[in-house]
Amino acid sequence: MRTTLYIALCIMFVTSSPLVLAQTLHSNQATSIRYSSDTPLPPFAVGDQRDWSAQDLEMLDTARNETNLSEREKNMIREVNYVRAYPTKYAALLSEYIQTRENIAQFFPTLADEMKDTITETRLLMEELKKIPAMGTLKSLACIHEAAKNQGKYLKDTHSFGHMGLNNSTPNSRITQSCLASSIQFQGTGENLVFGSYTSIREALMSLLVDYGVEGRGHRYNILDRRWTYIGVGQFGEFIEGQQDSGWVQDFGVN
Repeated sequence: MRTTLYIALCIMFVTSSPLVLAQTLHSNQATSIRYSSDTPLPPFAVGDQRDWSAQDLEMLDTARNETNLSEREKNMIREVNYVRAYPTKYAALLSEYIQTRENIAQFFPTLADEMKDTITETRLLMEELKKIPAMGTLKSLACIHEAAKNQGKYLKDTHSFGHMGLNNSTPNSRITQSCLASSIQFQGTGENLVFGSYTSIREALMSLLVDYGVEGRGHRYNILDRRWTYIGVGQFGEFIEGQQDSGWVQDFGVN
């Protein structure tokens, strides 16, 4: 049996407000325990099933023409835009997240208390999403993707995890530097980082939205901040030897 880690960090820089930093570290044993072939198991994974109309896809898929993104990275942007454009619909999807946590608690008694708290927080998130109005989708911007992907590469290459990057760069300095040629003047920037054993893009995003154990729910409110106009993402992973884990950098900007 091996124990994997779920780690998340968020940071936001807006010219009129102080820097915000949050960090959480949880054990995530549910994805790492092996069973005999005759043991019936409930699902522990949140699926990536989507039932979008052509109109929805046109609106949500703001990264469809990006040539420097993988399909998974494009899907992450669609998922972020989905919760922003349809918060009430997305709230209903969280029932599957709750079910998987109930299953984990049943099969792993040592995680029962943590799963119970996570479920409580998820239900509060569902009620919050039902009350907030729809917000604009985020535009894909190649130079922000570059900043996100470069930070992911740095974290993988250095076996580290944090917002500080190459040459002591910060999310704001990386985004600003990457976007110099675009002539966009950013009034604020933000960044979410997450690393863990996720079975789907949806599960990774839901974990950031639930934000269990993070004071102030910084990841959630980065994703749901209606001030943002741009997004960039980068996927990285497997920098912990022997583990098939995945990491994400989400960068945000407003001009």
